[in-house]
Amino acid sequence: MAEVKSQPVGFSIANLTEKTILGLFVLPEFENQGIGRALMEITEDWFKKQGIKEISLLTGNDPTFRAYGFYLHLGWTAVGLETEGVMKGEMKFARNLTY
Repeated sequence: MAEVKSQPVGFSIANLTEKTILGLFVLPEFENQGIGRALMEITEDWFKKQGIKEISLLTGNDPTFRAYGFYLHLGWTAVGLETEGVMKGEMKFARNLTY
Protein backbone atom coordinates (compact mmCIF):
# COMPACT_ATOMS: atom_id res chain seq x y z
CA MET A 1 0.00 0.00 0.00
CA ALA A 2 1.19 3.54 -0.76
CA GLU A 3 0.50 6.30 1.74
CA VAL A 4 0.72 10.07 1.67
CA LYS A 5 0.61 11.67 5.13
CA SER A 6 -0.74 8.37 6.53
CA GLN A 7 -3.61 8.34 4.01
CA PRO A 8 -3.78 5.26 1.75
CA VAL A 9 -3.60 6.44 -1.87
CA GLY A 10 -2.90 3.20 -3.72
CA PHE A 11 -2.38 -0.54 -3.47
CA SER A 12 -1.43 -3.59 -5.48
CA ILE A 13 -2.68 -7.18 -5.34
CA ALA A 14 -0.42 -10.08 -6.33
CA ASN A 15 -0.76 -13.87 -6.47
CA LEU A 16 2.46 -15.75 -5.75
CA THR A 17 1.11 -19.14 -6.82
CA GLU A 18 0.10 -17.88 -10.26
CA LYS A 19 2.96 -15.36 -10.49
CA THR A 20 0.56 -12.60 -11.44
CA ILE A 21 -0.30 -9.06 -10.50
CA LEU A 22 -4.05 -8.94 -10.17
CA GLY A 23 -4.35 -5.20 -9.79
CA LEU A 24 -2.52 -1.98 -9.13
CA PHE A 25 -4.58 1.07 -8.20
CA VAL A 26 -3.89 4.71 -7.33
CA LEU A 27 -6.52 7.26 -6.36
CA PRO A 28 -7.11 9.62 -9.31
CA GLU A 29 -6.03 12.73 -7.40
CA PHE A 30 -2.63 11.09 -6.74
CA GLU A 31 -1.90 9.93 -10.28
CA ASN A 32 1.19 11.15 -12.16
CA GLN A 33 3.20 11.49 -8.95
CA GLY A 34 5.24 8.29 -9.25
CA ILE A 35 3.06 6.30 -6.84
CA GLY A 36 2.04 3.69 -9.42
CA ARG A 37 5.66 3.20 -10.43
CA ALA A 38 6.69 2.86 -6.77
CA LEU A 39 3.94 0.31 -6.12
CA MET A 40 5.02 -1.68 -9.16
CA GLU A 41 8.65 -1.67 -8.00
CA ILE A 42 7.63 -2.86 -4.53
CA THR A 43 5.46 -5.61 -6.01
CA GLU A 44 8.16 -6.75 -8.44
CA ASP A 45 10.74 -6.76 -5.63
CA TRP A 46 8.41 -8.91 -3.52
CA PHE A 47 8.22 -11.47 -6.34
CA LYS A 48 12.02 -11.39 -6.76
CA LYS A 49 12.49 -12.10 -3.05
CA GLN A 50 10.30 -15.18 -3.49
CA GLY A 51 12.61 -16.43 -6.26
CA ILE A 52 10.19 -15.69 -9.09
CA LYS A 53 11.87 -14.88 -12.41
CA GLU A 54 8.87 -13.93 -14.59
CA ILE A 55 5.46 -12.49 -13.77
CA SER A 56 2.39 -11.52 -15.75
CA LEU A 57 -0.75 -9.45 -15.59
CA LEU A 58 -3.88 -8.85 -17.66
CA THR A 59 -5.40 -5.56 -18.73
CA GLY A 60 -7.83 -4.29 -21.33
CA ASN A 61 -6.84 -4.92 -24.94
CA ASP A 62 -6.88 -1.28 -26.02
CA PRO A 63 -3.55 0.49 -26.59
CA THR A 64 -5.21 3.82 -25.73
CA PHE A 65 -6.15 2.48 -22.27
CA ARG A 66 -3.98 4.22 -19.66
CA ALA A 67 -2.94 1.01 -17.92
CA TYR A 68 -1.85 -0.52 -21.24
CA GLY A 69 0.53 2.39 -21.88
CA PHE A 70 1.67 2.46 -18.25
CA TYR A 71 2.82 -1.16 -18.35
CA LEU A 72 4.64 -0.65 -21.66
CA HIS A 73 6.33 2.45 -20.23
CA LEU A 74 7.60 0.40 -17.28
CA GLY A 75 9.16 -2.20 -19.56
CA TRP A 76 6.46 -4.86 -19.60
CA THR A 77 5.91 -6.79 -22.84
CA ALA A 78 2.48 -7.38 -24.40
CA VAL A 79 2.57 -11.10 -25.20
CA GLY A 80 -0.92 -11.78 -26.57
CA LEU A 81 -4.57 -12.08 -25.80
CA GLU A 82 -6.00 -14.28 -23.08
CA THR A 83 -7.88 -17.01 -24.94
CA GLU A 84 -9.94 -18.63 -22.17
CA GLY A 85 -12.09 -17.95 -19.15
CA VAL A 86 -13.66 -14.80 -17.81
CA MET A 87 -10.63 -12.72 -18.86
CA LYS A 88 -10.85 -13.86 -22.50
CA GLY A 89 -9.85 -11.04 -24.82
CA GLU A 90 -7.71 -9.20 -22.26
CA MET A 91 -4.09 -8.42 -23.14
CA LYS A 92 -1.50 -10.43 -21.25
CA PHE A 93 1.71 -8.62 -20.28
CA ALA A 94 4.86 -10.36 -19.04
CA ARG A 95 7.87 -9.06 -17.14
CA ASN A 96 11.23 -10.73 -16.76
CA LEU A 97 12.56 -10.08 -13.24
CA THR A 98 16.16 -11.03 -13.93
CA TYR A 99 17.09 -7.50 -15.08
